[in-house]
Amino acid sequence: MATRVKELEVLVSALNLEKEELLKDRTDTIEKLRFQDKELKDAVSQRKLAMTEYNEVTDKLSELRQQKQKLSRQ
Repeated sequence: MATRVKELEVLVSALNLEKEELLKDRTDTIEKLRFQDKELKDAVSQRKLAMTEYNEVTDKLSELRQQKQKLSRQ
């Protein structure tokens, strides 16, 4: 009986260690996902800004081309 209790205590100890490791892995994974989420949001924000700037430059280029055509007709 004492041997069985000792075996169970060892098993409980091993399971507690495994539980702690799994909880640490879970916490690390959650933190990593939060960081990736922030990076993705930043990337989306940068993309939106870049697209806005691209559209502004494209519009300005179009205006300049129109002005050039008007001047070349004169």
